[in-house]
Amino acid sequence: VEGTYDFIAQIDIEDKKNITIRGAGREKTILSFKGQQVGAQGFLGRNLENVLFHDLTVQDTEGDCIKVQSSEKISFVNVGTVFTGEVSEKNGAYGLYPVTSKHVLVDNCYVRGASDAGIYVGQSEQVVVRNCWVEENVAGIEIENCINSDVYKNTMIKNTGGLLIFDLPDLPVIKNGHTCRVFDNQIESNTHENFASGGMVSVIPPGSGIIVLAAAEVEIFDNTITNNNVFSIGAFSFTSLEVLNTELTNSDTEFDPFIYNISIHDNIFSRTNDLPPADQ
Repeated sequence: VEGTYDFIAQIDIEDKKNITIRGAGREKTILSFKGQQVGAQGFLGRNLENVLFHDLTVQDTEGDCIKVQSSEKISFVNVGTVFTGEVSEKNGAYGLYPVTSKHVLVDNCYVRGASDAGIYVGQSEQVVVRNCWVEENVAGIEIENCINSDVYKNTMIKNTGGLLIFDLPDLPVIKNGHTCRVFDNQIESNTHENFASGGMVSVIPPGSGIIVLAAAEVEIFDNTITNNNVFSIGAFSFTSLEVLNTELTNSDTEFDPFIYNISIHDNIFSRTNDLPPADQ
């Protein structure tokens, strides 16, 4: 139903199959959690199967806007997650946050203002993120420890970093992700001040287009990467970060910290000579 609806408590969905949570349109049905008193998420889903979030926007949650974990066949279509006002480290960490799931679709979504990643997909298999617009987050889109992911036809603009393809240690479900294709995206002017409150994303320098960290079998092609003036694409092993930052350690013997088989081709790169301000 069209309108703005105020919530003071998290909405929990657990052990459900074949349901749709639908509004009248992304700009027509607004669920506001600005006065949230109970829980941190807007929606928290667990152990779901064949569930669709469609045509609505979740705003101003204490924590993540929509988090779904340990689920299968999860779709977010024409969904918005927005932290309104000036961006801040007090904003929730994630907008859309499917994790430890299979067959994840994020399509035609709008995400703004997350203090970690706007769209984060972690430890999941068979992932598609397409046709989304993500802006003014610390990380626009993050694919972490996932297997078989396609990220295409998205616009990542005015984030601190546009796109992260990360593998990190000490995760319980997928130790080493692989096979990610990134194509036909617009990755532009990701020079926003880093406003993360901590975690790995707090070290992302403003001006980062795509960062590949400890990942394998990544293909990056047919993207337009513009005015990300620190680097357009950077590929790093986790070991190199340990050398640069002694507070980062890896004791996970199952985690492979190196990068393998990274293919970068047929992209269009352009930039100005303007670097982000030194205080960022």
